[in-house]
Amino acid sequence: MYVGTGTTEAGVEATLSQQVDTAIAELKRTGAFERKVLNVATGTGRGWVNENQSRALEYLWGGDTATVSVQYSHLPSWMSYLVDAERARKTGLALFDGVYDYWVTLPASERPKLVVSGESLGSYGSEGAFTGASDLAARTDGALWVGPTANNVLWQQFTVRRDAGSSVYLPSYDGGATVRFSPDGEAWPGDGEWAVPRVGYLQHANDPVTWLDFGATFARPEFLGEDRGPGVPRQMVWVPVIMTLQLAVDQLAAGIPDGQGHEFGQAPVYAWAQILPPDSWPTASTEPLAAWLAELRQSDLDTTSSSG
Repeated sequence: MYVGTGTTEAGVEATLSQQVDTAIAELKRTGAFERKVLNVATGTGRGWVNENQSRALEYLWGGDTATVSVQYSHLPSWMSYLVDAERARKTGLALFDGVYDYWVTLPASERPKLVVSGESLGSYGSEGAFTGASDLAARTDGALWVGPTANNVLWQQFTVRRDAGSSVYLPSYDGGATVRFSPDGEAWPGDGEWAVPRVGYLQHANDPVTWLDFGATFARPEFLGEDRGPGVPRQMVWVPVIMTLQLAVDQLAAGIPDGQGHEFGQAPVYAWAQILPPDSWPTASTEPLAAWLAELRQSDLDTTSSSG
């Protein structure tokens, strides 16, 4: 089940509180707080939430889930990122706090598992509700953030404070106690067993959204160091100003295959199966589910193409 609210031409600032109230009222009306999992998703500029993430969680839990989101802009994601990214964080904070304030009043035995998610600018906004790993562990049952932007506040903290010897493109933070990183949703490097609740980032070494740091205009970025990740060619060199322009243009590239750049395909299926699996979920079922959801997505795309 998906619950979402949109913006009005009067602007987002004056209506955000009202939108959150409307979303929570709809969650109550539809019985979302009686489901097994409640996913608070922050979308991109125009309110897009990647169905690969929400569907993965929904089918993993047999449909007994609800996803809620609030639109915060009329601008496309890349434009919203450049001129009004802070609105995404305000929305992520307002929506999660609104849901949490009601959720925490429910008897502990009757609450749904509460998770947060977002992709790209949505991950940036979703992070806005939290101060760090301990806050995430205290107030959620898990998080999945896909293709984080270079401006993600928590992502920056976890990356800068990564464990010695771990790479910038696949960092280890605090041994992976709560927060872990993965390129595919299957491998999550860390020390020992991953404790719950789990916070996961899906990211690629060659994703221009993740590495478009305007600091690269005048200083060589870490991802172009000697330890380069998969898909980052040795021939790629840093040139002042040009590097930032190249990363910006790369974001507009089309036809990128899944598993490269900013395309994650069905990696969220594998990710959710690690971050928040049902007790009865057999590991062997994850790959067939990913394949089936990929077919379903392609069918949706074919239908859209033929109707257009």
